[in-house]
Amino acid sequence: MCLTLLVSTAVTVALPACEEGELDCRQLCNAAQDEDCTTITGDCGDFCGALTNVQDESGCNDEREAYSDCLNGEGVCSASCNGDEAALTNCLTTYCATRLDTPDCMTLVESFQ
Repeated sequence: MCLTLLVSTAVTVALPACEEGELDCRQLCNAAQDEDCTTITGDCGDFCGALTNVQDESGCNDEREAYSDCLNGEGVCSASCNGDEAALTNCLTTYCATRLDTPDCMTLVESFQ
């Protein structure tokens, strides 16, 4: 299954080998930046890479997958994905709060400034 994510207020990520028709993290992030409906700034590849790197250790896999599925199903600017986005954001925020000195968490935090 394609692990992807984006955030119009939170986060984004993806792994290759998505099902046909699904957008990966970078594509979702770029589309949301093009539509001006995300708070993620900077390079989507860097952001998605950092998210991928922390997903296992953070325990945020389910949240990321649910958000990705919603974005792929409803569209990158869909308000119906807000609950899934909030769940992912909360998970990642909790994880990175004590790891702000790690490169991946620094990338994730900087992507929202």
